[in-house]
Amino acid sequence: MISPRVLLVEDDLFIREVFAEAMSKAAFVVETAQNGEEAVTKIKQGGWDIVLMDNNLPHTKGSELVQQLKAEKDLVLPKHILFLTNTTGDSETSKINAISDGYLVKSDITPKDLIDKVKKLLGL
Repeated sequence: MISPRVLLVEDDLFIREVFAEAMSKAAFVVETAQNGEEAVTKIKQGGWDIVLMDNNLPHTKGSELVQQLKAEKDLVLPKHILFLTNTTGDSETSKINAISDGYLVKSDITPKDLIDKVKKLLGL
């Protein structure tokens, strides 16, 4: 079986390292991006099974990046995009739900919770 490819977009170094390490140990192939520009470049390279997108990135919102990417005619986005955020209960979460597979609140989950959610989305 081929290991699923995950792009983890997260500007917080500690969170990025914890989630990336846990997912690697769970047999995912993980690459990271620490800002929106790096995320866009890697998403456009393609081949991702899922993108885990922080919503609060420096200089932009993850939701704005995803909307911009979805508007590009010839770009094939990953089948699954799951947002990681600390924002809940506002219009931003409604926007996130409309353009993705939903969101997880970073302060409320463990790396195992994230892995379980990704496995469920990917049908593993």
